[in-house]
Amino acid sequence: MIVLDYLENLLTENLGDPLKSEDELRYNCPFCDDGRNKHKLYVSTDKRVWNCFNCGRSGYITSLIANIYDVDYKEANNIANSLGISTLSISPESEISDEEKLLVYVKNTTTNEDVAINEDKELKPAPFITGYKSLKDNYMLPEAKPFLKYINKRGFNSNDIVKHGIGYVTEGYFRKPNSDIVTVNNSLVFLTYGLDGNYIYWNTRSIEPNPYVKSINAPIYDGCYSKKTAIFNFNSAIKEKNIVITEGVPDAITLGNSGVGTFGKQVTSEQIKLIIDNVSKDQNIYVMLDMDAKPYIERLGRKLANYHENTYMVINPTGKDANSLGRDKAWEIINATSVKVDDYGIIKLKLS
Repeated sequence: MIVLDYLENLLTENLGDPLKSEDELRYNCPFCDDGRNKHKLYVSTDKRVWNCFNCGRSGYITSLIANIYDVDYKEANNIANSLGISTLSISPESEISDEEKLLVYVKNTTTNEDVAINEDKELKPAPFITGYKSLKDNYMLPEAKPFLKYINKRGFNSNDIVKHGIGYVTEGYFRKPNSDIVTVNNSLVFLTYGLDGNYIYWNTRSIEPNPYVKSINAPIYDGCYSKKTAIFNFNSAIKEKNIVITEGVPDAITLGNSGVGTFGKQVTSEQIKLIIDNVSKDQNIYVMLDMDAKPYIERLGRKLANYHENTYMVINPTGKDANSLGRDKAWEIINATSVKVDDYGIIKLKLS
């Protein structure tokens, strides 16, 4: 059951809330979803396979992880193992589909030179969401009142509105790379800026009581910033003594200048490189992911500690995220419960 919980958490974080049955999870397909074919991707939790009944793609769980995170099979298998779902790892090669064999070949034959070229490639800002209005310029409008009320409830202030370009859409939309249009209604919009202070990325947060989709990240376009390459508020945090890595935007805003958001528990190699390339040896890095994701905390902590000595993990005894705790209580916990990423710290995390 724990295995299923971790698997469901991993997929839900990236694909949205599923429809469930006894041995099956149904998601919107990340490869062909156009907003009309809902929950066409079936994940069999007993047979450990997935299949989309709209576009026809299918494979083993590891291939789905590899596609979602854009990693090779070895890394996808490591992600599964780190979450305690090693039984869902890749099957012997004789059982791999032709599509999976091709993916394995393409991803595993990328040369170091190719990687270097991709890392140095200059990315463009993500195409903007249509219908965005800044709260700074439109706070007097009646339509802005529900958004201001939501912001106040989450503990954000006027400085946060200006600093993060917080805006809203009442009836907005954006285009996916295949030109399909996705509507976004009654949602706040948060802007992410690059190290030079210029806009690079956006994501949303619905203010509706029971939204079908709580948060939307800008779609991934070739050559543009995405949730894999951008880090919310990193342009401010890099100037601080302490940098606290959180999963999402509200938690990062709660922690002030030091908080950064990685748009999910799974931090990519591109995001890690951005952090390591720009942090100084005197700065402290704290990993403050939700405590229901201990394998992610350990995994990210180890990766960062390989390059940066002053890396710590926050063992949060409350089980609440930073935004739920509030700024003062969150910092109290960071200061009181953080452990360095070493053998002792890892053991303490696992026993917590």
